[in-house]
Amino acid sequence: MRPGHSGFEKALKVAYGLAADGLAAANGAPRNPYHLALALEWGEGRLPGIFAALEPVFQLLAKRARRTGIDRELEERYCQ
Repeated sequence: MRPGHSGFEKALKVAYGLAADGLAAANGAPRNPYHLALALEWGEGRLPGIFAALEPVFQLLAKRARRTGIDRELEERYCQ
């Protein structure tokens, strides 16, 4: 598909970067909840089934991660 979804591409770059640095679980999910929240937000990911109840929590985590600059750190490290 063209053009690609820039947020999804950013989420993939960060997820692969975190995995390469050993900061992701065996299933590929970031271990840090702030990193996971940002990846879900960037890629417009949704949690399946009963886990959908956690989406407001991840939205709050993503908001705090943006406020504290974690998003910029991840972008600078993995998206350049």
